[in-house]
Amino acid sequence: NPTDASIFTLAGKVADDIVAEMTKIAKEQQLNAGKATPAQKGEKLELEKQVPVVWAFKDFTANFAVGVASPIDDLKEPYAPAGSIALSAKRLIWRGLYAGVFAQFFKLNSRESQSASFSSSLTAIPLTLNLGYSWFFWSDRWRFDVELGGGYYGGKFAVNSGSNSSGDIYSKTFSNPAGRSAVALHWLFSQNVSFGLEFGSIVLFDKGNDAGRVVNLLLSAGYVF
Repeated sequence: NPTDASIFTLAGKVADDIVAEMTKIAKEQQLNAGKATPAQKGEKLELEKQVPVVWAFKDFTANFAVGVASPIDDLKEPYAPAGSIALSAKRLIWRGLYAGVFAQFFKLNSRESQSASFSSSLTAIPLTLNLGYSWFFWSDRWRFDVELGGGYYGGKFAVNSGSNSSGDIYSKTFSNPAGRSAVALHWLFSQNVSFGLEFGSIVLFDKGNDAGRVVNLLLSAGYVF
């Protein structure tokens, strides 16, 4: 968290002073105990300083996520939930405010019906630019994000028949605007690795006034630097 940078800088200086003083005391104890020979007196004695695992000084995050995309509203009846993958990157720009990009892939298939002779699928790849805000808590290892974004998605609608072995009997590709909102909770596992859980919504607009919506539940792993 950049707002705590001065605090952690001061803490780092105090830790350096403590390490230096402990090193001096350790050397004196060795000499007093007769454990150091003249040849050993010039040896370098190092004590390792522990670096706190915190979000401070880490402005960039890149995430890979997998999960489930579930259609709702007008898309809920014709299509079933499906697996999804997503990539995202974000950068803190001021205090908890950040900007980022989000990309996702999912393919929704029509619900199975024994009486239906045809089936359809909707493939979408949304790409959005996002603005969000982060709250850091619990020893600064946890991060709660809220973000909104907008962009475009590339889509493909296809119809096929079970008796048609050659593939789709009809397909159409298109590109339309998309909107996104999401909340996420991330845990900084180590200095450069985080894990998270995200719940979000993607709105897929068409050329008319209609829009379909898909909600996502994603598990992510991130690289923090």
